[in-house]
Amino acid sequence: MTLSKYGRPIGAPRLQEYTGLVDKYGRTAGKAICEVCGKEFIRRLSKLRESIHHYCSRACRNKRNLTGEKNPTWKGGRWQTPQGYIIINLPDGHTLEHRLVMELHLGRKLTDEELVHHKNGIKDDNRIENLELTTKAEHARHHMIQRMEMR
Repeated sequence: MTLSKYGRPIGAPRLQEYTGLVDKYGRTAGKAICEVCGKEFIRRLSKLRESIHHYCSRACRNKRNLTGEKNPTWKGGRWQTPQGYIIINLPDGHTLEHRLVMELHLGRKLTDEELVHHKNGIKDDNRIENLELTTKAEHARHHMIQRMEMR
């Protein structure tokens, strides 16, 4: 059985034919089938036409797990912060990519006292050649010297 990108079998009818039904407010309605429990229910025709997914209740809608790779808006678990750093989504949480690259290079976890400095100043350039392991004090001193040179 081939599934669409929404998890519905291809060729399966999404809506049943209009049967002259009305909803509890007197609006034209049709029958739909809940994607989670398979229950048939009545829903306003305009909602049936505009919606991709159909659920008989909020409980059924909440049962559908659309997290991570199952979510249609998934972008690979990698995104950029407003400051320009890349964040990687890992099974046990997320981490900054430059720290992960340095940890893999060293073969150990970084301590809280260690910082990873981008030599060229480009925060999303996480090649090991561009990364330098420093302490907080060394890093602050390096940037202070840079600011003094700019004057």
